[in-house]
Amino acid sequence: MWPLWAGSSCACGASGPPTAIAPDGSVSFSINFSPLNTSLSSASLRINTAAFTLAGIGSTPQPLPDFALQGPTSVQPFQQPSVSLTLASYYPVALTGTLTLTAESEVAASDPSVQFVTGNRLAVFTIPAGTTKAVFASGSTQINFQTGSLASTIIVTPAFATQGGLEMTPERPTQLRASLVSSAPQLVSARVDSRTANGFTVALAVCTTTKSVTKGKHQLQGQTKLQLPADGV
Repeated sequence: MWPLWAGSSCACGASGPPTAIAPDGSVSFSINFSPLNTSLSSASLRINTAAFTLAGIGSTPQPLPDFALQGPTSVQPFQQPSVSLTLASYYPVALTGTLTLTAESEVAASDPSVQFVTGNRLAVFTIPAGTTKAVFASGSTQINFQTGSLASTIIVTPAFATQGGLEMTPERPTQLRASLVSSAPQLVSARVDSRTANGFTVALAVCTTTKSVTKGKHQLQGQTKLQLPADGV
């Protein structure tokens, strides 16, 4: 009797290697070729001491369908909006991909606080075969990002590949662009920082989308018998 078995790269339709064959007997099986890329793949089929090389080349997968990024086109400082990605139709092959955040600032270098809630500017996703929604590491179909505080255009750019590493990103992929426009400084908080016999110091926290404040005017309202300038400070 000859033992029959196949290499680990093959899926055989027999009862499971090794299979014993009686003298003058026969066995039939099928081998399914499921390539992960378009390069040459090979495996060995051994029958007793004889080895047979099996080889195949995967065909180019069908083009990636259209897709859309869902998210805001305008944002405010210190927000955490979400973004998601959806294919226009089902795709038969499992996909992996990334979303990359960039920020084109109007006033300074890129705001480092612009990032995904995971703590960086790259978010990994998968799209299982036969589905349309990108699924992120958390298991959710959407991911939040921080807008920062500087006036800028926040850009989300997707990239795609098959699980075997075949690049599927279009030459000019659709991007999501969200604008954080310049605005007047906003008072975030105020507190009395120190006191003296003749006065006190007030500490102010201000949010500015232009990274600068040239002047400010504040109106203080005092209690009875406390004289403050009528025109503010």
